[in-house]
Amino acid sequence: MKEYLFLFTIGPVKDFIADSRKAQDLFAGSALLSYLTKGAIIFAKKVMHTGNPEIITPNEETPFKPNRFVLKLNSDGIDLAKVGKELEDYVRQLFVNIGEIPFKTKSKPNGYKNQLEDYLEISWLFYPIKDGDYRTAYKNLFIELSAQKNVNAFKNIHETGRKCSVDGKLNVKVYRKSCTYNHKEKKLIEEDIQLNGEYYSKLSQKPSEVEVIERLDENLLKIWHLEEGEGLSAVSLVKRIFNSKQPDKLSKTHVFPSTTNVSLMNWLAKVKDIPEFQKYERKVICNIKNKKINLFEHSNDQLYYPDNIRQIVDKIDTDKTNTALDFHKEMADAIKNAGITEPLTKYYALMRFDGDNMGDWLSGEWIKEDKDLEEYHKVFTNCVHQFATKVATYLKKPRGQVIYAGGEDFMALVNIHHLFNVLGKIRKLYKEEINDVLTTYKKEVTREMTISVGVAIAHYKQPLPMVLDRAKEMESKAKKGGRNRYAIGVMKHSGNALEMVSPWEVNRNQTLILVGKIQKSIEEGWFSTAFLRNLYNIYEEYGYDVEDYLIESKIMLYVPRGANNFATKEEKLKQIDKMIQTTTSLYSCFGKPKNEEFANLMLILDFLIRKSRS
Repeated sequence: MKEYLFLFTIGPVKDFIADSRKAQDLFAGSALLSYLTKGAIIFAKKVMHTGNPEIITPNEETPFKPNRFVLKLNSDGIDLAKVGKELEDYVRQLFVNIGEIPFKTKSKPNGYKNQLEDYLEISWLFYPIKDGDYRTAYKNLFIELSAQKNVNAFKNIHETGRKCSVDGKLNVKVYRKSCTYNHKEKKLIEEDIQLNGEYYSKLSQKPSEVEVIERLDENLLKIWHLEEGEGLSAVSLVKRIFNSKQPDKLSKTHVFPSTTNVSLMNWLAKVKDIPEFQKYERKVICNIKNKKINLFEHSNDQLYYPDNIRQIVDKIDTDKTNTALDFHKEMADAIKNAGITEPLTKYYALMRFDGDNMGDWLSGEWIKEDKDLEEYHKVFTNCVHQFATKVATYLKKPRGQVIYAGGEDFMALVNIHHLFNVLGKIRKLYKEEINDVLTTYKKEVTREMTISVGVAIAHYKQPLPMVLDRAKEMESKAKKGGRNRYAIGVMKHSGNALEMVSPWEVNRNQTLILVGKIQKSIEEGWFSTAFLRNLYNIYEEYGYDVEDYLIESKIMLYVPRGANNFATKEEKLKQIDKMIQTTTSLYSCFGKPKNEEFANLMLILDFLIRKSRS
């Protein structure tokens, strides 16, 4: 009986994630990979059943599966090359099946299926376990597959025509007409996609090569699958329509919150029971589908902001603009009368991380020689499952929404009111559920499994690809800063940017706890943000090469100036003393070598507090 390890990977991961125009695209790209991996695992166990296949990683019950899996089997009665190819063909067909859901009763555009069939990059490899040496086989498994990927044939795409609004590479295969509002005639004029010879002039394709959908026609696709004036390739459409709960059906509603919704989560949680808010949702936002009482045909979270109403509604029907504004004023007055001062926040955070040195941890380099690596992998897989499950339970409205949670990778959208608490909780869960459980396997008990987190804070109207790039950039800076850190980059709507890198802990001082204390004191009204800006201004005046004693003396000067009115003098002195201690402790985590990081942290904290209050 000959034993093998089998590695199966599905890609392209970068395109699945990075090619995202909306939060729904981002979530669906990750969920789709997880779905394909799950399907591949089930099918692999079926076609390899005579070899007693055993899944090493991932945990089959984990809610977020990576784009690969590893199993162990014996080769008795199995044609390895045949079952590997059968598995590859099965996964490709799974992907194609999703794309064909809208076209069950209608012919597909020419080239539509070809885009789906040619898209996935699937690699797999069987590697023998010689003399029971699992450790060597596991290491070589990844080396060999990596070499195999490097010699894969380049796919030359032969397509001429308008490119997809999301991926920018493949031709548009479905397009929904847009419309303009004729103010003189007071009616909507639908876009006319005219033929220029045998081609649609705007799309540069023949009618047989692209499905053009009328603006109000939702028989094929709903508006949340394909917006007005949007053209998608077959691949991008798969991501847009993917229904993670029922993969064989189109979603009947939005399945993932928009960046606007994430920005507003804290506000929405506080106003949800106010009748006037519920009325506004029915008549304007359209979260409740009843055409008799809706002003508009489809929901739009941006209409929660009054400054968007005229801009959005005037394009549809100017007569409805004032009506919508009246409903909004009625809602705003009711919220104010209820004593709720929560602002309509316009910023959110995109958070991502990679486990530090994960290749070394998984290869067994930092694991005791007398420990069984296969057993360690199984325990690690279960730890990742526990971490992912607890993160998914914790990170929900109003805190944010998980996109993907694994031991090596993580991504989520976070409401900025909860950012620092979420950062701290994620790190705590990773330590408790992964690092601490695996302590007995480590060569050096003091060596920890850590994470480097990148955060991009952005305006809800910022293009999502730019936010993704910024979060990735900050993650890279956290790793370059020494790993086991978090890095925050702010993308202001004005175009200005801020960034800082911080350790999680220095001399038992946890920076996030200290930052949280400062934030809480300001949000509870004990202090204004003035002292934060004043501390930053020290560096503007003296530069970053200032001594610690100067900053510490300025903290003692500026904190009292930022104190608000208190009921008693004793209470005021008490709060000032606490704030001086907290701010000084936070500064000690940075000090002179990291003055620029501390200065930028003061500005970022000031920015977040102000944007969460106005």
